[in-house]
Amino acid sequence: MAAVIACGPGAVLSHGSAAELWDIRRTGSKPEVTRRSGGSPRKGILLHQTRVLEAAEITEKDGIPVTSMERVLLDISARLDDRQTERALVAADRTKALRWEELYRLIDRTPRRPGAPRLRRVALAVDPNAADAVSPLEIDFLALCRVDGLPMPQVNVLAGDHLVDFLWPRERVVVETDGYTYHADRSAFERDHARTAMLEASGYVVHRATYRMLVDEPGSFLQLVRDSLRRRSDLCESSSPAISSRT
Repeated sequence: MAAVIACGPGAVLSHGSAAELWDIRRTGSKPEVTRRSGGSPRKGILLHQTRVLEAAEITEKDGIPVTSMERVLLDISARLDDRQTERALVAADRTKALRWEELYRLIDRTPRRPGAPRLRRVALAVDPNAADAVSPLEIDFLALCRVDGLPMPQVNVLAGDHLVDFLWPRERVVVETDGYTYHADRSAFERDHARTAMLEASGYVVHRATYRMLVDEPGSFLQLVRDSLRRRSDLCESSSPAISSRT
């Protein structure tokens, strides 16, 4: 709030600082503020000046004037790659503060703005199931599935009595993503492998992916999943009762 006040009338928190205030992305950078052209720089504050800042792009959160969720996403997308942009979009959607129609309107109004093409592309591609993902690694896996052309799985659903990260229910194929944050201790390790054994005993094919596997060799892991889906799909078709016609 001090940074906003220091930048004069009409100033609002923006960019990375606004993303932190909205709780969609951590930056740790010095305060960033946007105001219409004409303001003077302030020591310790990253001041952005713009000729256009519509009323719909300004709001207030926790008593602090701030750019809207949609404007924040547009502002930070120029700094992010596709995967980071997707994470920010999913986090924004989860807050229930993101207005998708307003986001597209803003992108259409500023199509040449840095980051706008990426934001449009990622926003149009984001699967609604991504909002059910718990960890960044799960969001990354959904993005990899989409890029690789795999059928999109169900996310954080029950397979029998067990909650799994990803499930293709017809083929009974499960993928579990083992991020260090959620699988770091011995008890979690034992629990994960016990659950895998029970799922396999119930007829599921289970693949476990670590962060390194998805970063260093995503193609190899996705091929394993693709092969399992194909085999299970063939098995489903071969076991279906034949339809005969009588004359």
